[in-house]
Amino acid sequence: MLDRAALSALGVDESTVALRERLDGVDAHAFLAALPALVARWQDRFGLHGARLLGGGALSAAFACVRLVDAAPVVLKLSAPHAPGVGAEAAALAAWGGEGACALLDAAADGEALVLERIEPGTPASAADDASDARAAAALLGTLHAVPPPSAVPTWQLEGDWRFERARTWVATGRAVAAVTLAELDEAGRTARELHDSGSRVLCHGDFLDKNLLLDGARGLRAIDPMPCVSDRSRDAAFWALHHQPGVYVGERCELVARAAGLDGARVRRWALAFAATEAALDIAPGAAQRHLGFLRAARSGVAARSPARRLDPRPQ
Repeated sequence: MLDRAALSALGVDESTVALRERLDGVDAHAFLAALPALVARWQDRFGLHGARLLGGGALSAAFACVRLVDAAPVVLKLSAPHAPGVGAEAAALAAWGGEGACALLDAAADGEALVLERIEPGTPASAADDASDARAAAALLGTLHAVPPPSAVPTWQLEGDWRFERARTWVATGRAVAAVTLAELDEAGRTARELHDSGSRVLCHGDFLDKNLLLDGARGLRAIDPMPCVSDRSRDAAFWALHHQPGVYVGERCELVARAAGLDGARVRRWALAFAATEAALDIAPGAAQRHLGFLRAARSGVAARSPARRLDPRPQ
């Protein structure tokens, strides 16, 4: 049973409840039901007040708070018990130490509650053009990938198995956003596993897309909300290329970000095609899933997936 009044006081409205139900089914209700008590507990534990829900997140809830000791604006992030790799986020953020990502200020021992630096103004990076956006993404990846992976961060198999299994479940239960098939997901899973097994090993962000790349007025582009894993350097670059204006010139963006980051463009594109299958099932942004599926099927059928070389129009299609 949800305490609607208590949730409303935290900024959780009916549309947020509906979105969480869409993303996480029955697990969403259990997490939402526990949320008011969890927020009260962790605000008291960390010396915070004024929690108000921030947007985004399917397996966590982030709240804008104020720290009592110095009135500093911070973020309290609470992860659902069923979220994959709980604890890995804290380990990755601690390893990055505020360079290229938000700083970790405090954490529960199990990593289910984190106090994070509040990035200001904290707006997602706006699209300029694909070439300059790719250079900015590659520069940030260079910073994140340069840090040795801590032992608490799992290899990609945990995050990858979770993502592909979630997509398969959505297809099997009729929840998939676009009509990707189980056969397409299986083929994509085999490709992703081969790329992981044959690739480099760096500390990957794991969910490197525009909504998790925020502008810091003093320090430029910085990352939030990682689903960290140890995997191939090309993995994060491909995820960015696929999601940056979904379905629009993905092949070109793979080449652009690969060139900027010193990666193999063909390898980045293969990762992007593998993720296109999962995101066709899971991406609920308007029209995004259909565009992911279109990119996947155009490539599989041999249709040129690259648009004309001079058409790097940043506007959504």
